[in-house]
Amino acid sequence: MALALVALVVATVVSLGSGVRGSGDCAICIKILGQLYDGVPKEERGDHLKIEEHIDRMCQKAKPNTEARRVCYSIETLKRKVSMPMKNGLPVDVICKKLAKADEDICNIREIKEVDLRDLDLKKMRVRQIRNLLSEHDLHCKGCREKAEFVKMLQEQVIDKLPPRPPPSDKPKEEL
Repeated sequence: MALALVALVVATVVSLGSGVRGSGDCAICIKILGQLYDGVPKEERGDHLKIEEHIDRMCQKAKPNTEARRVCYSIETLKRKVSMPMKNGLPVDVICKKLAKADEDICNIREIKEVDLRDLDLKKMRVRQIRNLLSEHDLHCKGCREKAEFVKMLQEQVIDKLPPRPPPSDKPKEEL
């Protein structure tokens, strides 16, 4: 009897948790698919194969470690589930919700926050993090073995070439 009660509770919890997991609002998916839809010329929007070609092109252009690349990772195998509804004129938010049923991670993609590299303490970062920063700027340190070499390259090739910071304004920000 107790085992049946436990099974009933577990079944209830599982059924409540089924469907789209997480509290993702699909904002990144909606943003990226909206950009994709806007990039497809109106005369090609009625052809799902043309839409799939635009998906391929967008994903090839997407830089690593970006929101677009993450969405592409999720939709590359589900292109037909994107192109057919898009062809039929379904809104991108509905397409994202449908995609979430096939790939629950698509609605859990979070916005990548830009960090000012001048504020980072590179000496406290791990080598992998520094190498990721270098790859984001299409740089690869061949022959680098020590952390100091990676830090030096990032400093010389990226941070030193950043534009100077704008002076802080004394005016209070106006509310809209």
